[in-house]
Amino acid sequence: MYLDPGFGGMMVQLIIALVAAGGALIYTFRRKIAEFFKKNKGQNVSKDTISQNENLNDEIVDTIQDDGSDKQN
Repeated sequence: MYLDPGFGGMMVQLIIALVAAGGALIYTFRRKIAEFFKKNKGQNVSKDTISQNENLNDEIVDTIQDDGSDKQN
């Protein structure tokens, strides 16, 4: 079986490209990968935090409604 002399260089380039692509993929999705391996995936959210978020949402809705009524006057 005959292998062309350029085949070895091409294989080295392929390996380097695969390593670079894998590194770029990991770098790009590192947050998602880290979240996947975390043991606690947001299970420890307290009821106080949820109620604070609900109060904040109510304030935002009230502000939007107030802004709309001011524009009509």
